[in-house]
Amino acid sequence: AEDARTPLSALGFDGLIRYGLTDTGVLFAVAALILGVSLAIVFRWFVAPLAVVPVLFIPVVGTTSLAGFRSWLEDGRVRSEAGILGKRRSEAPTGRIQLVQVVRPPLRRLKGWETVSIVTGDIAVSNDGMQLAGRVGPLVPAGDWKRLAETMLGPVAIDEPDLRRSSRLTIRRAIVRGMVPVLALAATSLIVASIVDLGWWPAAAVLVLGASVVTIYGWARWRALGHAYDDHHLLVRRGVFTRRLVLVPIHKVQDLTITATFFQRRLGLATVEVDTAGLSGSVLVIDLERARAE
Repeated sequence: AEDARTPLSALGFDGLIRYGLTDTGVLFAVAALILGVSLAIVFRWFVAPLAVVPVLFIPVVGTTSLAGFRSWLEDGRVRSEAGILGKRRSEAPTGRIQLVQVVRPPLRRLKGWETVSIVTGDIAVSNDGMQLAGRVGPLVPAGDWKRLAETMLGPVAIDEPDLRRSSRLTIRRAIVRGMVPVLALAATSLIVASIVDLGWWPAAAVLVLGASVVTIYGWARWRALGHAYDDHHLLVRRGVFTRRLVLVPIHKVQDLTITATFFQRRLGLATVEVDTAGLSGSVLVIDLERARAE
């Protein structure tokens, strides 16, 4: 039986440490703990560290639950297990795979790693298997998603270099949409500054800083967006902070929906939403020219 197994991925102790240190949730939790300790030292708010313990608890438990992780392909099923004292196992038939998802948090992306999982569309998942279900490669080298996808699904002809970017008009849409709250915040700053007799410079500072952030975000968002497809697969990428890459087998697509917001209609853009069994809104091809979307 061991010879029939095709290894997919494994996570040793050093890999588990790297996984935790590059997890955004763990980083936020550690930052919150440092802030709590600082408040306790400076202001003698000794309850502050205790207040952030729940924030630290969730990501740490999620990381430690993957101790001893390994995954493999056997008898047409993707199987995985994790645990030190007691093993927890999860499995899914390859025929039930609705999509392969690649997640690259900022630090993990910077170090050249990614997390690969599968979605089967099954709704019922026990609490014991929640952290394990769907995991294929918690921490693998960037680009290794294709090897894992081909092992589970067969040949995949498209890759990230084939991705076609969305319309550059998406930059303008992001700027226009982002400037709405910036203008509201600048107006509020102007009113408050006039009351306390600070003049107009706080509102100008908010306006300049906000416009700069919104412009940079719009450009980075356009750089992240991408899509490619052939007769067998659809590949979609998006995400500025946390980059996400999704591979969908075409024969798993249940329906397509074309949507256009007010800003998109003004620019001749549209978004294509791809649904698979039991999943909705997880695969979006954003800001295409209307004709290409159709």
